[in-house]
Amino acid sequence: MLKNLYIKNFVIVRELNLVLTNGLIVLTGETGVGKSVVAGAINIVMGEKVKGNILFDSEKSCIIEITFTIDKKNKELMNLIDKHEIDISENDLFFRKEISKNYVSKSFINGRRVTNIIIKEFRKLLLDFHSQRDQLLLFNSNIQLDLIDKYGNLESEKEKYQLKYKSLQKMVQEIESLKNLDKVNSEKVQLYLYQIQEIEESNLELNEDNLLQKELNLLSHADAILSQANEMDQIIYEKDNSIYDIISSFTNGLSQFNEDNLHVKNATSFLLDALSNLDDAISEIRQLQNIIDLDQERMSVVEKRLSEINNLKYKYKMSLEELITYFQKIKTFVKQSKSCKTKIQSMLDNLSQKSIDLMMSAKKLSDKRKKVALKLQDTIEKNIKLLSIPDASFNIKFDKVSSLNPFSLELKNLNSTGLDEVEFLFSANKGIEPQNLKVAISGGELSRLMLTIKKVLGDKMSSKTIIFDEIGMGIGGKTAEMLGMFISNISDSHQVISITHLPQIASFSKQHFAINKIIESDRTEIKICELNIDKKREEIARMLSGSNSDLALKHADELLKNKIRVKNYD
Repeated sequence: MLKNLYIKNFVIVRELNLVLTNGLIVLTGETGVGKSVVAGAINIVMGEKVKGNILFDSEKSCIIEITFTIDKKNKELMNLIDKHEIDISENDLFFRKEISKNYVSKSFINGRRVTNIIIKEFRKLLLDFHSQRDQLLLFNSNIQLDLIDKYGNLESEKEKYQLKYKSLQKMVQEIESLKNLDKVNSEKVQLYLYQIQEIEESNLELNEDNLLQKELNLLSHADAILSQANEMDQIIYEKDNSIYDIISSFTNGLSQFNEDNLHVKNATSFLLDALSNLDDAISEIRQLQNIIDLDQERMSVVEKRLSEINNLKYKYKMSLEELITYFQKIKTFVKQSKSCKTKIQSMLDNLSQKSIDLMMSAKKLSDKRKKVALKLQDTIEKNIKLLSIPDASFNIKFDKVSSLNPFSLELKNLNSTGLDEVEFLFSANKGIEPQNLKVAISGGELSRLMLTIKKVLGDKMSSKTIIFDEIGMGIGGKTAEMLGMFISNISDSHQVISITHLPQIASFSKQHFAINKIIESDRTEIKICELNIDKKREEIARMLSGSNSDLALKHADELLKNKIRVKNYD
């Protein structure tokens, strides 16, 4: 609810502060007095572009402030407040627009500067200007469907359907992603299967190439190694006056002087070590003689195996270690590819089951909508006839969704709202079949249809501040009385601000402001004051006859006391 409006230095307003109540608020005044300035100020602070010369005093800035009481039951509004991290510790939303003398503007919500885009997000949830632009929304099939769902309290059921639809949508996207991946991988898998077979047949072992190369080196030089081994054995051990005998002789000769001299003792010790090392060396050489085989067949086997391994290394441009790692990697890839196909099939089976469930939900929702639509069309037709369209006909036509759904063939006639496309049909004349609103309804008729819908659905919609700016131009009498009653009905569920010239509407007001134009020091400005019951009576008398004569006041009393208060036509 809009509870406060402050305007300073705007058009013909020097300064203005209005404290507003709930229910129906009426602003009245003579033609040309500037009644629409208030609506214009609200429009600008809530995101409309600043156009033309709007400064009362061109040397000062313009300030417009409005305060809304927060309806915490409005989930959309609370989600938007959370989204933009607005502090609402005082349970109010305070909007401020500053426009400098250079027409540079700044917007604020609860003291924090924000963009115009954010302001407009809040505008959609807080304000409803009954304007031609809003009326044109009635041409939209989705808006028409939303109205049916609101009237029938089907929004919760529609949300459940939409959750299922989105879940299915996500599943289809995952399936498509997996299919694309599988398609790309299929080419790789063919290559990998060949490579796996090739590498697997080679039966590679880690470090095998290095071991084979060493064995080949030994086999290739076996003659030279064995020849030197035999020679070493002869010279060190077997030959007369061998190296081992000579060192042993020196060791024995010196050892008898070990206690006499440290150097002799150390030399003897080193000679003993040399004899021990010669024993070890000869032992290793003799072991080598047992290992080395002059078998040419073994050398051919080693050469062939080494060549096979080196060819694979060259072909894949990898070391043996890298090749073994790669082999494990492509085996895993092929295995996962098979798993991907299995997963796709499992998801397709699941999709089929969920598709059936979704279609059943859509059909149930559609059946309920059709029942609701019959009641809604009758209620709208009955109400709009009261607004001087006595021969009005209104119908709601249902069709299946025309666009093919990408999910599956079973869901070819579904979208995010179900399986229904609706069309509002209207005729203002007897004997003329109702047709699409775009071709069958005039601007005035469309305005009355929108008003009727707001009246009929008033208690079904989130609470807003609704502004009617000079609605009902060119009508009077009983129709104007009905128009006032409709607006009063709407104000039972919403705060309504009506800027009007019709006394019938003014008579329903809970709060009444009169607007007067004053000229002071060659400067025109407007003053707005709240009327008590006596001043309201005088203002309605003026609106009826242009004067406060006894007869006009009597008519005003009659209008105030005998208003039609029929609330529903359901």
